[in-house]
Amino acid sequence: MKYYIRTTGERSLDESYEQIPYVRLIDSEHRYIDFFIDQLERLGNDDFVLIEDDCVLCNDFKKRIEYAISQYPNKIINFFQHPGNGYFKTHESNSYLMNQCTYYPKNLTKKLAEKMRKFHLEFPKLSTDLVENLALKELNETHIKYRPCLVQHLNFDSLLGHEIERPWLRTPFFIDYLNQLGFDYNNLNKKDIKKLVIKMKYHLLKKREEWLKQKELDLRINSIKYFIRTTGERKLDSTINQINYEPLIDKEHKPVKSFIEQLKIISNYDSVLLEDDVKLCKNFKKEIEFAIKRYPDKIINFFTGPKSYFKTKESNNFYFNQCTYYPKDITNKLAIEMEKIENENPGKLQYDVIESKALKNLGITHIQYRPCLVQHLDFKSLIGNNDSCRITPFFIDYLMEFNIDYDEANNHTNLLKLKYRAKKELEVN
Repeated sequence: MKYYIRTTGERSLDESYEQIPYVRLIDSEHRYIDFFIDQLERLGNDDFVLIEDDCVLCNDFKKRIEYAISQYPNKIINFFQHPGNGYFKTHESNSYLMNQCTYYPKNLTKKLAEKMRKFHLEFPKLSTDLVENLALKELNETHIKYRPCLVQHLNFDSLLGHEIERPWLRTPFFIDYLNQLGFDYNNLNKKDIKKLVIKMKYHLLKKREEWLKQKELDLRINSIKYFIRTTGERKLDSTINQINYEPLIDKEHKPVKSFIEQLKIISNYDSVLLEDDVKLCKNFKKEIEFAIKRYPDKIINFFTGPKSYFKTKESNNFYFNQCTYYPKDITNKLAIEMEKIENENPGKLQYDVIESKALKNLGITHIQYRPCLVQHLDFKSLIGNNDSCRITPFFIDYLMEFNIDYDEANNHTNLLKLKYRAKKELEVN
């Protein structure tokens, strides 16, 4: 089963989404219904579950939803319906509403997309779910309204609909509430429902507090500054134009001294520090911000161990400085510790080795992130003393090009494809 998350990329997902392997469908241009229809058309050869980005998934979500789908494999199944419809049991319906979490069987969504496009042109002010409702009726397709609900809709302003400021409704019939209170959904009475409503309000207040913290983090992410270390002698790759950056120029070709000074310069900001011999992945800013939101208070290295396959992990061995995120509360301490080590071993160690020692002395671990979000280009280093040809086959753009999941990147066939693609990059450069 494939899981897709419909999002504008502006909101962090609730941690409950980590239960499933998902792909984000990013509506970065806020095309709303048009984007939704395009995705239905594109994904139409597969069974899939489409979820919006403003939900909480129930415990054991994957197991529960796949069990439900096994009962109705050839039907669209809606796992969150308008709470105003009240209490009802799972049933077949021809009245579709709410798009929070829906299963679509294969060979249906292309026809559905075609009808939706027609009705969207005819009724441009209708919301996505109402257009979908009209399309399903014209196709004479019923769907399953599944209860209890397997997702809860959070109290967020919708980023995916036309009315951005409108708060959406939530449901007391979320399966986690039932399990926590020991209720059987099929035998609920009025007193039980009142208790579920109280449980819902408490849960949503708690989630709102988390959301406000997340908004603070979003503000922090939006204020990240990008810096590029360079001697000023090399033309930057065109992919660098994706970001607004400030150059940090080492005119004296003293890599250790300049690096320490540059850390002090950037220490007032949460910063991404890049070297001048890299190519950025497509949608670099969105990809790196997504990663930083997961580890906002950790140093994150986005290019390390280029020839080795591993999954994102915490480490105390730092090497390679092609692209690194530094949270501001760490950077100045790191610069001071690196300065001590350099003074004890003047001119003997490379700056990433000194950085690794300094981090160990400070008891600070960092994140080695995969897949790599930058590619090292085949240039002789102008900043340090390293050789060229540190190119990686695990560059995210190559994975996307061959439609390879990183978890499968190390199997023999996929690895050959990725190494061949990396070799072509060398030939081009």
